[in-house]
Parts: sequence; structure tokens; C-alpha cells
Amino acid sequence: MRTLPLPVLFHLLAGPMVTHILLRPVLGPVLGDGLPSVEEVRDLCAEAFLRAVAQPG
Repeated sequence: MRTLPLPVLFHLLAGPMVTHILLRPVLGPVLGDGLPSVEEVRDLCAEAFLRAVAQPG
């Protein structure tokens, strides 16, 4: 894992998920069935976080 300050790691992990949860009530009626489930978003955010903090190379 890359050496990053703990607050940055927390923001990279929690930020996208919190944003999704907060916007879900607004986007749900607009996107309907196009909005992924919370579980799908959780998995996507976790995968993106792991790619972001992985050691280069």
C-alpha cells in the first residue's frame, strides 16, 4: 500500500460511498432502475480504493 496520510486514505475510501448514499434519494427517481444497488456501489468503491492505494509497478 502506498504511504499516504491517514486522512487522505479515509477520504479516498469513504468519500465516494458517502456521496453516493447522500445523492441516492435525489438520483433514484431520475435514474430509476439505472441506479446500482448499495452493495454494487460498495464493491466498486472498494475496488477503486484498492487500485488507488496500490504500490505502483
